[in-house]
Amino acid sequence: MKETFSFAFDGIEPGGTIAVGTAGAMRDKDARKVFESGFEPMLSALTPKRIVVYGSAKSPVFALAKERGIEIVQYDTDTAKAFSKKDA
Repeated sequence: MKETFSFAFDGIEPGGTIAVGTAGAMRDKDARKVFESGFEPMLSALTPKRIVVYGSAKSPVFALAKERGIEIVQYDTDTAKAFSKKDA
């Protein structure tokens, strides 16, 4: 995956808002590893002001973003919303 970092973020305007999806990626160990390994290079390449997250934002990489002053806006998946209604 590291070989894609040189072009993976081409065409995305640095310094703005970006969106990522974690739905399904945080439960699978290999998918989570891939997501997390590309997160810091993405932060360095794009220096976003805000990251919109569809899915869980519990990964330590989001704490790294917050430490850098990046706003994290998280939206639950429909599945997470359904389970949270059951618990209420």
